[in-house]
Amino acid sequence: MNQRAKEFGLQWANRIIDLHKAYQALERGAKSVTLMDGTEIKGMGKFRGYCAWLPFDFLVRGPYMLAKEWCFTHPTEYAVFIEKGVPGVRIVGELDLTSTPITATLECVDWEGPWTPVDGLTPEAQEALLWFVRFFDWSTNDQNSAREACNGSFA
Repeated sequence: MNQRAKEFGLQWANRIIDLHKAYQALERGAKSVTLMDGTEIKGMGKFRGYCAWLPFDFLVRGPYMLAKEWCFTHPTEYAVFIEKGVPGVRIVGELDLTSTPITATLECVDWEGPWTPVDGLTPEAQEALLWFVRFFDWSTNDQNSAREACNGSFA
């Protein structure tokens, strides 16, 4: 991964840290929060909608199995694609038996190679990434309800 892609990934890590802090402020009773990009969000419902609109795709997958066994399994991995193009940014990880994310790895891709983990993330960034992916309902992989709730309006 080239330096430009790494810096882009770190910018997204900082943005997710900012979202995590905003969420904590709303949980403590703040009526609205202003994000680092200047977006003002009023209330937890609008905040959830804002977060739901950030990724452009969500994927889950489970283990390989025989077709007749499909109903006895659950997804074991997820991917949240938050930036398409080059460089691309995604968060990938594992799901537990309740479809809750237990790991979160920020990855970038550029013209020069495959998806590569972004190194140099702080413990705060790692915590924020895991918080961010746990924000979504992986048991159904249906992220549209939060998007529809805010209808694209966050204030």
